[in-house]
Amino acid sequence: MYSPRIIERSIERIEKMEGVKLKRYKIDSSVNMADDINNLYDESTKSYRRPLTKEEQDFIRNEQLMCSVDFMYWARRYMRIKTKAPGPPRLYEPWESQILLHELMADLEDTTVERQDGIMICNLKARQLGMSTVYEGALSHRAFSTCGFTGMLAADEPEQSMYLFSMMERIYDNLPQ
Repeated sequence: MYSPRIIERSIERIEKMEGVKLKRYKIDSSVNMADDINNLYDESTKSYRRPLTKEEQDFIRNEQLMCSVDFMYWARRYMRIKTKAPGPPRLYEPWESQILLHELMADLEDTTVERQDGIMICNLKARQLGMSTVYEGALSHRAFSTCGFTGMLAADEPEQSMYLFSMMERIYDNLPQ
C-alpha cells in the first residue's frame, strides 16, 4: 500500500486475477470523473439517476482496485482534509514533512511484509507537521479498503481523540458515493 515495489506486485496480481489492465489516471481526471459520477447519485433514492455507462463502470472498478492497493493514489484523489483556510475540505496535497513520512512507511512496509507484523511508528515530533493527517489518512484508507481490518489511533487527551475521530469522519463523509 505504501511501497512502490509492493504496490506494483499487487497491481500485477489483480490484473492477472481480474483479467483487466489497471490505469493510473491523472489526479484531475480521477477527481473530475468521480465528481461527474457522484453528481448522478440521488441521495433520496440511493440510486443513480440513469444507468452508468460502461466507461463509468470501468472507471469505478479501476479506481476501487487501484485505491485498494495504493495509499497515495487514493489519498491524492479521494482524501479530503480540513485546512485552516475557510471553505470546504480540500484534496490532500502532501507537504515535504508528510512525503518523508510516506517514504518511511514504504521502507518499513518493504522490510516487514514478509514478517507480516505491520508497520509500527512511534513518532516523537514537533507540532504542525501534518503527521496526524498522514496517520489518520492511512488508518482511514486501511479501514475503508481492507475487510476485517482492526486499527486504533489514540491521543493523550480525550479532546484530541475526538479531533482525530472527526478527521476520519470528514474523510469518510467526503468520499464518492
